[in-house]
Amino acid sequence: MNVIVAALILLQQGDEVRTALSRTKSFSTIKDKTSVDDLDKSYEEFVEVLSKLDAALLKKEAGTVDYAALTGKPGDFRGKPLRLKVVFLLSNPIKLDRKVGEIQFVHRTYLSNLSGSEGYVVDLLEPPPELNRKDPVLVDAAFYKIGTYEGRKGPVEAPFLIGKSLKADK
Repeated sequence: MNVIVAALILLQQGDEVRTALSRTKSFSTIKDKTSVDDLDKSYEEFVEVLSKLDAALLKKEAGTVDYAALTGKPGDFRGKPLRLKVVFLLSNPIKLDRKVGEIQFVHRTYLSNLSGSEGYVVDLLEPPPELNRKDPVLVDAAFYKIGTYEGRKGPVEAPFLIGKSLKADK
């Protein structure tokens, strides 16, 4: 049986999102402190499972976590649905090398806490609504890894999550 199909069956039986994601073939191969542009097999499996997941389940299971705990022990949180109450910075569509299920584009979205000291990268499966920089937003997404990218002031490490959508938090 295909591992993705098995993961989806678990979801239908009421298992947690994290359990379904952890049963994908490549889950154990995810490496922290690697580029957010490395969209390998494990990334594709996350996207495929999340694309077929009911957003209500992701929302129901999403919790909060201390930023220091998340960045200090990322393996403890891999696949865990998290709720981020943050501010919007920027979002750009990215075409995947190959279609994953029904997903051809993700929307690479950069978010931070209000002070700008804690940043996040979230690949959304749906385009975000029209937002201005520093608009407050709410997003439920599964933690994938600590990702790296080149920021305006040099290399950056940040939690990298995959989610379905985000909404303005007014």
